[in-house]
Amino acid sequence: MSPHLILRVVSKLLIPMIVVFGFYVQFHGDFGPGGGFQAGVIIAVAVILYALIFGMEEARRAVPPAVVRYGAALGVLIYASVGVATLFMNGAGEPLNFLDYDALHPDQGQHTGQHYGILLVELGVLTTVASVMLAIFYAFAGRVPDIPEEEVESHLLKYRDMLVETGAEVLDNQMRGKRRLAYPINKHKEGIYVQLSHNGDGQQVAVLEKAMRLSEDVIRYLTVKQEGPLPAPRVVPGTEAAQQEQSATAS
Repeated sequence: MSPHLILRVVSKLLIPMIVVFGFYVQFHGDFGPGGGFQAGVIIAVAVILYALIFGMEEARRAVPPAVVRYGAALGVLIYASVGVATLFMNGAGEPLNFLDYDALHPDQGQHTGQHYGILLVELGVLTTVASVMLAIFYAFAGRVPDIPEEEVESHLLKYRDMLVETGAEVLDNQMRGKRRLAYPINKHKEGIYVQLSHNGDGQQVAVLEKAMRLSEDVIRYLTVKQEGPLPAPRVVPGTEAAQQEQSATAS
């Protein structure tokens, strides 16, 4: 059973109720406390809760970043459009007032235009606030931290020891530094390139590739079989051969 099964089941019950409560706050804002700002935050929280439990990729699939970007602009457009519309809907000789809601409906006694105007404006505020909140969350939660070079060296040492334990001879390992990737891989735009050369019977490749495939720090790996003469083994710092060479030099 998944360790997050209870959270997933409970969240599937809570998230729809959170969204419904957000719309209640939205439409109730015309008569009491509430409005587009509060409703936008509540609805954004529902998506954030979904992302925290099911993961960022699932959240982006449910509410794509493109929808978030367009939603932020659409809300402002709705707000501005209502104001511009009221400028041109006033009668002849009446002053041109931005967001004059009474111009939206001829029934001045019941203030029907006020209700229509506030409903439309709050809808625009809801759309923009929810979209901006999600855009901020996606920007911060979607960041992938860089791996320090010291940690890269420890990973390289782990894979090198793995090859030695499986009977391979490590010929060379080189840190080629951080470079920009040809295309983004799992949100990464840069990567630290490492070359590990070894001599073996081929059985070590499956073990090494499985370990790299399961590691979250390895974004891409490639195994190449070299034809022709192999390079002479290089003394790798930190190995037993390097310690023997250092002892011989000291003596």
